[in-house]
Amino acid sequence: MNKSLSAIKTIVLYSIKMFFRDKTAIFFSLFLPLVIMSIFGVMNFGAASKVKMGIVDEAKSQATAPVVEGLKKVSNLEITENNLSIEKGELEKGNRDVVLILPKDFGKNIAQLKMGQKVAPQEIQLLYNNNKQNSTASIGTTIVNQVLDRYTHAVTQTPDIFVLKQEAISSKNLTYVDFLIPGIVALGIMQMSVIGVASVFVNWRERGILRRLLATPVKPRIILFSQVATRLIISIMQTTTILTVGVLFFGIHIAGSIPLILLLGLMGGVVFLCFGFTVSGIGNSQNTVMALANIVMMPMMFLSGVFFPRDGLPNWLQTITHYLPLTYLADALRGVIIDGSSMLAIRNDILGLLVWMVITFILAIRFFRWE
Repeated sequence: MNKSLSAIKTIVLYSIKMFFRDKTAIFFSLFLPLVIMSIFGVMNFGAASKVKMGIVDEAKSQATAPVVEGLKKVSNLEITENNLSIEKGELEKGNRDVVLILPKDFGKNIAQLKMGQKVAPQEIQLLYNNNKQNSTASIGTTIVNQVLDRYTHAVTQTPDIFVLKQEAISSKNLTYVDFLIPGIVALGIMQMSVIGVASVFVNWRERGILRRLLATPVKPRIILFSQVATRLIISIMQTTTILTVGVLFFGIHIAGSIPLILLLGLMGGVVFLCFGFTVSGIGNSQNTVMALANIVMMPMMFLSGVFFPRDGLPNWLQTITHYLPLTYLADALRGVIIDGSSMLAIRNDILGLLVWMVITFILAIRFFRWE
């Protein structure tokens, strides 16, 4: 037992030293994720997103229908309809920019106005995210005012029978970078695990190092375990580095548990390490292995919600990509980092990672080879 532990320690230390001497490995596992994070963070793609508007139609009448339909026709708006409790909760979470409340007595003054009576403008309440007041929320406010004005003119030929009352709701001050960085952490873990293991083992196989290792007293399982331990240690270092850069230079907010974040990193690392062992067993050369690794990684990189939310994908593609291992990892990390979710709250993502662990472990056993 002591000899095995000593052998594992020696191989792990040697592998870590070799990793930091390998400029290519450092580039793909650490430098490249940081560069991507910096580029997307500075460009702030999230600023160009649609205005997320919730509508609470308490009247559900012929008076409110034209207003709701008019707002739905505006391309800049992303409309959802729910009750006040749900929409206000989504606003507080930062998932809505504005929430328009159409009261039960909406349009009550229209009949009076048609009869020639003088009426006071009816107050319509608009809740807005006070962290976005000067950007998307103000755009939403302007659009609502324009739709109400058009509605008023069409019905009564008289302007200003509605007055929009705005009310700020406190919410999380989240930016696009807050969404981006958990995805970059997941992406870095995938790249380091798949490319790192696959390239190392195919290189050792080509140079005959694996054959010589098998001739030593060190058991094969110790060699494999040592490589897994090495990559998981590097994975923790990588995750810590990316999050530190995010906090110091981009001001991200880590709401959840750091140990849970690291645990998710380890789980994701195991899944993608098994992918790496599988790819290294199928490929016969460095070029083949890199091509296979890209076939595994590229679809997940762009379809698992790393850079942008998956909401923009077609429904059928959203369903498929929901079950990708990188989606489970990115969503779980995002839940912990942004929302402060507990292990119970992200149990579905954890279960998904566990299922992928079993699948990829079976694939690794089936395809990995020493010769």
